[in-house]
Amino acid sequence: MSAAVLQESSSRASRSAFGRRGNPAAIQEGRVAARNALRIINEETTSPFHYYNKGDLATIGRNCAIALFGRVEGGGYPAWLLWLFVQILYPAGFRNRLTLLIQWAWPYFTFQRGVRLITATERPVRRVTGAGDRP
Repeated sequence: MSAAVLQESSSRASRSAFGRRGNPAAIQEGRVAARNALRIINEETTSPFHYYNKGDLATIGRNCAIALFGRVEGGGYPAWLLWLFVQILYPAGFRNRLTLLIQWAWPYFTFQRGVRLITATERPVRRVTGAGDRP
């Protein structure tokens, strides 16, 4: 069984219990930066960036997730289905979505874990026995 702890804060910047992820903010910043670049080219004044938090989703286990959208909080299987839908919705193109769905569905239904490779080899450690000794 998985559990999550949410702490309330009066600060608007720290409202999210999951922290800020780079992608939503980066997408929004990129759009504003592109518009501002065009405004600079057209010799217009630029507009400031204001982040809009669409909400937070996080998986906390198989078939379990937590969701936070403003004052609305949820969890469990419905939040996991919403997380899955959002993750499949964002890649561009039908083919990418279908590929992603197949890549996730096969291990999910067969209970197989993904390949985890550790490619680093251990190097022998030379130990110095005294202050004046060198390897």
